[in-house]
Amino acid sequence: MLTSDRDGDWEIYVLDLATRDLDKLTDNAWFDVQPDWAKGTGRIAFVSNRSSPNSELFTMAADGSDVRPLLTNDNGDASPSWSPGGERLVFWGSRPEGQALYTVRSDGSGVRLLAPQALRPGWPAWGFVGDTIVFGGYRPGSGYSEVMRIEADGSGLVLLTHNEIDFDYSPGWLAGW
Repeated sequence: MLTSDRDGDWEIYVLDLATRDLDKLTDNAWFDVQPDWAKGTGRIAFVSNRSSPNSELFTMAADGSDVRPLLTNDNGDASPSWSPGGERLVFWGSRPEGQALYTVRSDGSGVRLLAPQALRPGWPAWGFVGDTIVFGGYRPGSGYSEVMRIEADGSGLVLLTHNEIDFDYSPGWLAGW
């Protein structure tokens, strides 16, 4: 799955690796970006400005149909990543608790703070098994961007990198881990 502005605005596509054919899932005047496919349910979470000037989270069926708003937030949300079973997502958002990482159920209910604004968190990626999430953020007490791990209930924060020179961010997972 990928996003491209090949038609003049940002749309979501599926790329067939064998044939290299692209199947366009969205086709509209809005930007549709940051897709993440739920392995457990087949739904795709993505970010769009179709309902406000700020980015919002939406979901759709694997063929691009049945588009549904997941959350409405005047300040915007981004970077969705599904849990292994597709029952929850982690995302970056701006709320009264600050610009932080949050989790939400797949029906849009139960938004919970995960990693606080003090960490300046972003780029979350939910693991393929269990309830472990990695993300980029700032090491407490420093100005360095690092990669961290946290459990989906907010416990067990672990610093995974320690970089005194540059920035570490935007982590992901190898399949099977």
